[in-house]
Amino acid sequence: MYKQYLTALFIFGFCTFVQKGAAQLIYFSDAVGNLYTVDVGGGSCDVGLVGQMMVGGDFLSATDIAFHPNGKLYATNGVGLYEVNLTTQQATYIGNHN
Repeated sequence: MYKQYLTALFIFGFCTFVQKGAAQLIYFSDAVGNLYTVDVGGGSCDVGLVGQMMVGGDFLSATDIAFHPNGKLYATNGVGLYEVNLTTQQATYIGNHN
């Protein structure tokens, strides 16, 4: 069961892992900036839509996402680096990575 979902995750988008209390969540995004979670801690592999990552009025098509040890989510679109607010899904531009 896990193998099916995890294979789909890597085909579907980019993902990162975080543990919050008893929940073990994998965060992943798709090509139009939708941010999802999969809870792999309880054996159910429930998928949930967090929201669409936005920069101003446009969606953020992230090529990679990652959590910093401080708990903040970061995303890149291959050119810029963004900090993503998990409550609002608004992405704040930090700068280019040359």
